[in-house]
Amino acid sequence: MIVEVKITKDENMLSYIKMIRSYSKNLSIGEIKRQIENNNTVIKFDTSGYDFNDEFTKGLTEDDYNFGFYEFLEKMQHKGAKLSVFLDNEQADMQSLYQRLVFEKEIREEIEEYPD
Repeated sequence: MIVEVKITKDENMLSYIKMIRSYSKNLSIGEIKRQIENNNTVIKFDTSGYDFNDEFTKGLTEDDYNFGFYEFLEKMQHKGAKLSVFLDNEQADMQSLYQRLVFEKEIREEIEEYPD
């Protein structure tokens, strides 16, 4: 599942940029600012993008990785960020994201339990 997040521009935009940069170093501060100002996707996350060899994900399970992203978005909301969440190009909300993450986790567990 591809999760895309837009952030509504407000007076706390700089604190959101700082949070995004501490979570992911992929975008420059200027690029994050431009994306917010232009109401474009600021954060893109692939729930199947977990890489056992990636230094960032080292020691994490796939579920830790995915739910860590969800918790990051929750922290953004607690700081006042108004998020627009899209799941595979369809607008959703945080509850829908959480439910999909739980569903994906359950499927992984079933596959591990019954591999054939």
